[in-house]
Amino acid sequence: MTVLDHDTFLTCMAEASLAPTVHNTQPARWGLSPDGTITLHCAPGAALPVADPSNHDLILSCGTALEGMVIALAGEGHAAQVTPLGTQITEPLARITLGGYAEPDPLASAVSARLTYRRPFAPADPGQFQALTTWAATDPDIHLITTRSRITEIAAQNDALSHRLLQNPAFRKELLSWTRLSKCHPDWSRNGLNADALGLPRWQAAFMGAFFKVFSPLDRLGLATGFTAEKDDTETAAAIAFLAVPKDLPALDAGRRYYRATLKLAASGFASWPMSVLVDDPDSEAAFLTEFRLTDHRLIAALRLGPIPKSPPERARLPITETAITPDLHP
Repeated sequence: MTVLDHDTFLTCMAEASLAPTVHNTQPARWGLSPDGTITLHCAPGAALPVADPSNHDLILSCGTALEGMVIALAGEGHAAQVTPLGTQITEPLARITLGGYAEPDPLASAVSARLTYRRPFAPADPGQFQALTTWAATDPDIHLITTRSRITEIAAQNDALSHRLLQNPAFRKELLSWTRLSKCHPDWSRNGLNADALGLPRWQAAFMGAFFKVFSPLDRLGLATGFTAEKDDTETAAAIAFLAVPKDLPALDAGRRYYRATLKLAASGFASWPMSVLVDDPDSEAAFLTEFRLTDHRLIAALRLGPIPKSPPERARLPITETAITPDLHP
C-alpha cells in the first residue's frame, strides 16, 4: 500500500481546504495512519443546529473537501479509492486508500480559481454566456434559469424567504457567531464569513452586529427589509443555477458532485453566490422541483452566477495543522 510522506499529506490537505463549505465552517478533519490510509472525520464544533439541524449541509461540506482531497492526491500521482464509513458527524465519514498511478484531474487547474462572490457581478459577454450554457448542458444535475423576468422573480422570492428566516432570533445569533465583522476578530482570516467575503463596506459591517440585535423592533416598524434585500445585486447575475440530485444520494456524495460542478463553472470563467434559503425552505424546494419536472430528487444548491468585476477578497482558511487529527482517533 502506498504511504504518503508528511509534507505531501499537508500539501493535499491545503488543496482540499479550498473546497466550499457552509458558512465557511471547514468541518473536514483528516487523519493519516501508518499504513497509508487517510480518514475523513467531521468537526462537531462546525455544526449549525439552527440552520442545519439534520447536519446534511455539514456532511455535504465534508464531501466537497473529500473530492478536493481526491483531486489533490491525483495531482501528486496517487489514485484514490474512497470507502464510505458513516453518516453521522460523530463517526468517521470515509476512508481513502491509495494504490497505483493517477493522471492529474482535468479540473485541478480550476481549484484556485473557484470562489464564492457575494457582490454585484460583471456583465457576461456572448462568449461567456455560451460557456455558461455549455456548462449546464453537460451536467444533468444542473438546471439553469437565464430569463430575466424569472431571475427577477427568484430574486424577490430569495429576499422574502431570507427576511422570514432572519425573524428567527436563534438563526440570527447563529449566523452572527460565524460572521467576522472586523479585522480585529481573531477568526477573521481563519474561518466563517468575514466582512470582505460578504462584500460589506466598512460602515455596514460596523452596523451589522447592532442591527441584528435590534432586528425585531425595526422589523415591526417595517424598517428591516431594506437592510437585508439583495434583489438589485441578484439581478446582475447572468443566470441562476439549481443543482438537483437523487433523493437517495448520500450527502457526502452530493458534496463531491457539487464541488465538481462549481469547479467546471470556475473553468468557464464564472463565480457563484449561494441562495441557500431557496433550497432549505421545503415549499420553495418543492416548487422548483416541480418547475424542473423532477421526481425523486432534492435540491442541494441554488446559485447566482456571473463573472467577477474585480479581484476577489483573500480566502479565510484554518491553518492546515488544525485540520489534521492524530492516528489514535482512527477506527
